[in-house]
This record gives sequence, structure tokens and C-alpha cells, in this order.
Amino acid sequence: MVSSEALPLKIEVISTEADRTQRDIIPMGTDYLPDDPNYDFGKRVEYYKKLHSEFGLEEIRTEFRLKTLIPKSEKGKPIDKIQFDQTVRKRYVESLQAMAEAGMKNPTLVLFSPDKWQVEPGAETEYTNEDVSELYRRFTEEIKQICVEASVTPKYIQVMNEINFSAQTAVPLDQVVEMIKTTNQVFAQDESFKQTKIMTTVYSGTTREEIDGLIDWMKNGVSNIPVIGGAFAEFIKKGSDALGRRIDASMIGKLLDPYMRWQDFVKNLVDKAGDSLQAIGFDFYPGSYNRPAISLKKSSSLAKSRPYHSYGETAPYKWIAEQKLNGFLKQKDILIAETGVFAPSVSSRQQELGYLRLIQSFDHLLLHYERQGYKASDIFKSIIFFQMGEHEGVDVKAPMSLDFRPWTLLRKDKQGNWVSTKAAEVLKYLIQSRIKYQEHDTDFLKNRSRLNNIIELSPDAKIVGKRN
Repeated sequence: MVSSEALPLKIEVISTEADRTQRDIIPMGTDYLPDDPNYDFGKRVEYYKKLHSEFGLEEIRTEFRLKTLIPKSEKGKPIDKIQFDQTVRKRYVESLQAMAEAGMKNPTLVLFSPDKWQVEPGAETEYTNEDVSELYRRFTEEIKQICVEASVTPKYIQVMNEINFSAQTAVPLDQVVEMIKTTNQVFAQDESFKQTKIMTTVYSGTTREEIDGLIDWMKNGVSNIPVIGGAFAEFIKKGSDALGRRIDASMIGKLLDPYMRWQDFVKNLVDKAGDSLQAIGFDFYPGSYNRPAISLKKSSSLAKSRPYHSYGETAPYKWIAEQKLNGFLKQKDILIAETGVFAPSVSSRQQELGYLRLIQSFDHLLLHYERQGYKASDIFKSIIFFQMGEHEGVDVKAPMSLDFRPWTLLRKDKQGNWVSTKAAEVLKYLIQSRIKYQEHDTDFLKNRSRLNNIIELSPDAKIVGKRN
């Protein structure tokens, strides 16, 4: 962990404000409020207004869950007799209307979280391939009708999630491609959705080297967390070592193969889906899953510290940008569909450091292309931060449930009031000064921690100070 004292005392800054003035990447946040039953329409509007005004988010990415809209009580029924949960449906309609009322009219909707019987022929039912396909079509048609009733036109419809990672989407690529084509057909039939684009997401950035980093994090990071460590520390370390030795030869290695070879996976996806897929989102968490930033050694120099380098990783973005400008992604919208930083507590300096460094390095990458005459939004349409608030009713199964909550930028205190993490407090400034350039408080950072000096480093700056 790097404390605020491990930051430069002096920074040589070269102004780059002029280079950013045309930047208009759409800032978005992932949020799961539609699943929370404890909000009426007014409270939903109030919550979305908070995200819009206080944090500078322009749109929301949220999920409409297959297993929630089609409950287990419908399992095994003839496909044309299946009924949708009307209570859930009402929440979905109200949530879309609340977003629009709050000034966020074009959300991204994620069609995801199926139960096994809903996507796997013969699993717990006698459904055939055709039945499963028809069930998904009915679900998609219902989502379109929900949008019609809410008078909302989604900007993107996302089919499944991180489709190269089986812990997220346990559906074969060919079946996902079929879902993409079905979704495109359903929405293309209606003229009012002619601007809506169909997308999916891929986890990017992870290679075998990153898997080794994750094992290292398990071994040296998780085992030192007070609640988990102690009696379990040696077990975690031994298990991590065993995982590292066997990962290539085992079934785990085979399952992670698309995850570790994501570039090849994306090429295959584009070839198979064709024009039915108009956008691709890339999920990347530098310093978290990718080369974890947790370090047990303190560095005398910020520039040499592991967190600084880990949170500043942009190699996947460079590859994606080159494919968008000169390669096979030219005709697709490109989104950074998920990025963020883990925070064990509201007061986490690590999350603040992570966001500042993450945005700084992304900013420097954009400047590289802008100085060549490219417009940043012609490369990346949106950046979506994961995630905003913690909500009841969000059902996430292991292993993903193990780290779901700590990514939130808004937490609830004992009285049920929203409390911003330290990273959330600087998010609006980061958006207005680095993501979608607009008028902002140029003195915002003056009275804050020296930690914020990180964002002011230009690509040409030199770190000339060391920790005192």
C-alpha cells in the first residue's frame, strides 16, 4: 500500500489544457438500482440526479436480469406460456423513467444473469436448443417493450457480460453470437430504436503474466486481510502455490484460455457476429485483477512503486485504439465498459490513488492520439466506472460475489445515508478535466491531499521529489 507521504514533493508540470478542450468521451457509471425493491419512483429520481449532478455522469449502465424477470416458477413451462414477473417489470420501467427524469435518457442495458435452465438445453428441463433460443427471444422482446413503455431509447443493448470469462458468462461463443443476432433483429424491427446499437463485453488485459499476478495477490494480499487471514493464511498461501503449479495443465487453464488470449477471442467474435454487433466494450481493471497493486514493500519513489505502475497500465487500451484506428475494429463503437479500483473502506486512500493514476495514464494516452490529429471520442465512445452505489436485491453468485461490494464509490452509513469514498469525491473533477472536457473548478485540488498532485503530472513531466 502506498500512503500519501510516498508522493512527490515537487512536480514539474507542462500545461496540456489546450489539447483536451475537444475531448467529449461520455462518462457513465454502472449501477444496479433497478434490482433494489426499497425505492419508489421519487427516490429513484433523486438517486439518479445525485449521480448526474454530484459525480458528472451522463448515462447509466444497468442490468436487466433474465433470471429475475423470468423467475424459477416458470421453469419447464412451454415457452409461449412463460410469464414475466410483473413486480420486477414495473421496477424496470420506473427505473428507466427515473433515469430520464434525472437527465440520463440513453442508458446502456445489460441483458445478463440467466439461470442455467434458461440458456443450457436439457439442464433441469427438457428444453431443446430451439426452446432456449425462443426463450431468449421472448426476453429480448419484453425488454424492448419495457423501453417503449418507459419512452426511453437505450444507446446500447449489451448481450451477456465478459463473454471470454466463464465465471461471468458460462455460455459458448456461438450461442452468444446467436443471442447477439437475435437482439439485433428484435430491436432493428422498430424504427424508434434505429439509433440503438448492440454490443457485448470482453475482459481485456489479462495474460498468463496477469494470472500469475492474481496468484501473487491471493498469496500475499488476501492472506493478510484481518478478517480472512489468521487461521486461514497458510491455507490460502498453499492453495495459491498449488494453483500456480497446475494452472496450465488443469481444467482451470482451459477455462481461462479465452481470458488470457482475449485479443484472439475478440477477432473471432467480430468474424462470427458480423454487422449484428455494432459495439464492443472492454473491461479492464489496472492495478486490481491486472498486475495487482498491493505491495508489501514501501518504495522511496512514487515513480518506482508498484501501485503507480500497476494503476497506470494502458497496454490493452493501446492495442484496442490501434485496432480501432487501423485494424479490424474500425466499424465498431468502442467503449471502456468497466474500470475501477477496489476499496476496503470509505476512507480508502488506495482507491483514490488508483482512480487518480488510472485517469492520469488514460489521459496521457488520449493526448498521444489527439496530438496526432485524432479525436478521442472517435476512438473511445464512453468510459464506464464500476460501480456506483451498493443496493439490496443484487444477487451475485460466487466467485464474483466475493469482491462485488468493495468496488462501490457510494456506501451507506448506519443511518442509511449515502457516503462517498475519497475516490468518489474527486470523480467529477476528473471527468470534467480529463474525460469530457468542460468548465470546471481549476482550484479544486488546492486544499486537498498531496495525493491529488498525481493527476497534474503531464506526459512530459518529471517526478523530482521523493518521500520525506
